[in-house]
Amino acid sequence: MIKSKAIEIIQTFDSREFHEFGKFVDSPFFNSNTKLIEMYSLLKKFYPAFSQKNFTKENLYQKLFPGKKYNDGTMRKLLSSLQSLAEEYLANTRFMRNQTFQKRLALMQRLDEKKLDVLFKQQLYNIQKLYENEGYEDVYFRNNFELYETLLSYMATKAKFDVDIQIKCFFYLISHCIILSLKISQNLITGNIEHSFDYKNTLLFKFTKQFDIEGFIEEIKNYSPDFY
Repeated sequence: MIKSKAIEIIQTFDSREFHEFGKFVDSPFFNSNTKLIEMYSLLKKFYPAFSQKNFTKENLYQKLFPGKKYNDGTMRKLLSSLQSLAEEYLANTRFMRNQTFQKRLALMQRLDEKKLDVLFKQQLYNIQKLYENEGYEDVYFRNNFELYETLLSYMATKAKFDVDIQIKCFFYLISHCIILSLKISQNLITGNIEHSFDYKNTLLFKFTKQFDIEGFIEEIKNYSPDFY
């Protein structure tokens, strides 16, 4: 049986993911090594357990390189490349299925790089409309910070300056930080009870003590009552 990180990852794939991974490996955009395509075809016979006695690096090598003497270095490189593809597949599927905002933001950044100003502004309008009523959780403020940070970067290339956009970018950033800080503080306070450590000696406690969060939130009330 082969002990490999690549196989460990692939063992976790359900049948749909394993089938998708085959398409991923077969795509010239992601993989140009034909031996990895052949290796995937060989792995089909051993999926999902990969525990058969004949599932060895030597047997795979013989199928991949008929008539050649076994070379462990070559097999290690192939398995390492397969691991990289499996990791890239996992990252891409997560990005494609669950990160719609991040995909749109990445598109905006590429449109900016390509100087496609009209399409950039159109994408900006679309993403603002799509997420304007997302709900005021920390992810809402984080997403908007990243959006306005991208907008500021775009404006910098045009030598433009807008005070309101600068302030909004900061507002979304500090709001995200405050919400996240309070969530982590709550976790630490609970942990302080269960695990007996000195919460007041943590950097987060010292930060929240020195930074007048309640007072700042009152300022937010004046700036934006809806967010207060």
